[in-house]
Amino acid sequence: MTQLGFRPVEVLDAIQTAFQGTVVAQTFQANRVSDVAVILDESLRKTPETVGTLLLKSGQGLRLPLRELADIYLTSGRHKHRA
Repeated sequence: MTQLGFRPVEVLDAIQTAFQGTVVAQTFQANRVSDVAVILDESLRKTPETVGTLLLKSGQGLRLPLRELADIYLTSGRHKHRA
C-alpha cells in the first residue's frame, strides 16, 4: 500500500467515511444549522465485491480500487487474522 503512495490512515479514513459517513459541511437556513455528510450508497456497502470497487486516490494522484490495496472478505465480528 505504502509503496503505491497510499497512507494506511487515509485508506482507513476513506473506508470509515464510506460506511459510517463523514460530515463535510454545514448549511444554514434562518436559525437552523444542518450537517451535510457523505456516505457510500447502501447498495455498494453490501458485498465484498462492491466494497472493493471503492476508488481511492493517493497523495500523488494515483487512483486504485480498494480491492487492489486490501483483501476484502465477509467475517463476523472484529478482524480475524487469516493464516
